[in-house]
Amino acid sequence: MRATIELRRLRLSACARFRRLRAIATAAAVAKPDPARRRAAAFVAIEAANGWASFSRSYFLSCAMNARLERGIHVNPVSPISDMNVAVGMAVQTFRPKASPRSDGSWHRRDEPTWHDTYVLTTLLQRLCLKHMADVNAAFSINTRVFSDLPVFRNFFAHRNQGTSGAARSLAPQYSISVALRPADIVFARAAGRPFPVVADWIDDLSLVTEYLCY
Repeated sequence: MRATIELRRLRLSACARFRRLRAIATAAAVAKPDPARRRAAAFVAIEAANGWASFSRSYFLSCAMNARLERGIHVNPVSPISDMNVAVGMAVQTFRPKASPRSDGSWHRRDEPTWHDTYVLTTLLQRLCLKHMADVNAAFSINTRVFSDLPVFRNFFAHRNQGTSGAARSLAPQYSISVALRPADIVFARAAGRPFPVVADWIDDLSLVTEYLCY
């Protein structure tokens, strides 16, 4: 995903990625528990989290350059930024005021904020004083646990250890799922009253927020 003046393009790219991941998740959810299924759980969780982080970063950069929403209006930041590197610097120094660019003026990716965190995105968008900030806040007010829980499972799959496993399993009761299950089985289980696996619901929520933010 890349920053763009037309947020429709960003939405199409992000949602296409989420659809592919959802298809993998729904197919793996009904497969027999085996190493391939566990690998699918890891892939989907990590890629969904990375996909959201990529969208979040591109969305901020797009808005900083006065991108146009799908409904045809520009977001109108108080001071549009034409240089993407300047926008990245703004993001970095908002959360790391003492950070400095490299000798060529560019910013190292490791200095950038944690883009998967919705607080990071909303804080940066508020700094831009966007015309549609009320819509941004509304998009993040939907009833979902994806932004708090998906990173926990992503961390488990990326750094498998007793601590990350315990953190992931501790979230199972939030979905009326047994803590005795493996994290891979938790994400493929169905929450109480839900027709789809937990991870599919998460991906649907990411898609919904993405569409809302771009519209």
